[in-house]
Amino acid sequence: MSLDWKEYAGCDALALAERVRRGEVTPRELARRAAEACARIDPELNAALEIFADRVDDLDEDALDAGPLRGVPFFAKDLGSTLEGRLQEQGMRLFEGYRAAEDSPLIENFRRAGLNPIGRSAVPEGGWSFDT
Repeated sequence: MSLDWKEYAGCDALALAERVRRGEVTPRELARRAAEACARIDPELNAALEIFADRVDDLDEDALDAGPLRGVPFFAKDLGSTLEGRLQEQGMRLFEGYRAAEDSPLIENFRRAGLNPIGRSAVPEGGWSFDT
């Protein structure tokens, strides 16, 4: 991978997108680096609920929108920001196993910007807002 840990950690979303634009790194490589970072730190944080293999190892890069943040990986909160076909449990047993029928408008906007949703992150039970 052309981006070592120190470089990756020093980049914000704009810098990562610029590296993709310049061909220095691929969206798949960024997704893998993000998943590796999650594997390293999540045992302590316990923040990731799920990583989507099809958005990391099996990523169809041609399907990503060409927005300004093309290829930058992110985790969607498990509240309100639904991803079509993905679990959306809102931190509650009441919603255990619920799969969203469609992308929420927020996720649609993220996708148009070129972001790559690689997983979903934990939330407090019945969290009130998805901007926490």
